[in-house]
Amino acid sequence: MAKKILIIDNDFESSNGFKAKLEEYGYTIINAKDGVAGMHSVHIENPDLIILKHLLPNNMNGCQLCSLLKRDVRYHEIPIIMIFICSYEDLKYSIAEPPDCILRKPINFEDILNKIKELMTQSDIKKEELNRKLNEKDAKWIKEHYVPGLGSEKNYIKN
Repeated sequence: MAKKILIIDNDFESSNGFKAKLEEYGYTIINAKDGVAGMHSVHIENPDLIILKHLLPNNMNGCQLCSLLKRDVRYHEIPIIMIFICSYEDLKYSIAEPPDCILRKPINFEDILNKIKELMTQSDIKKEELNRKLNEKDAKWIKEHYVPGLGSEKNYIKN
């Protein structure tokens, strides 16, 4: 299954260029034009990674959206790459919850592609570790609560 990347950027010309290139690498790309639409897309699409522009129109900028997502237990594990026009040093104190990666415009496609691959690999490792721990807890619970005669112990274990 193709990994989903949500690009939240009001500059459709530049994001469409990235979209076409990323689709060539097998990613499914979803676009959102501002922070509110981005939050809605995160909820509906459940992306594997978010590329978020710092400056966004309307009521929610990239820093605010990043903080909301990183504080929400449903979304805090989604890797976020934030794109800045100015220096991050100028803005780092305005971000309550920092993104996983920060890039400054202009962006080299190879740089962002490498970061995407790196963050997705890290995310996959975290998910596998979490699933392994959950399976171990399930197996332990089954061994402690198995009642003979209700069926095979194998029926309790999820694969």
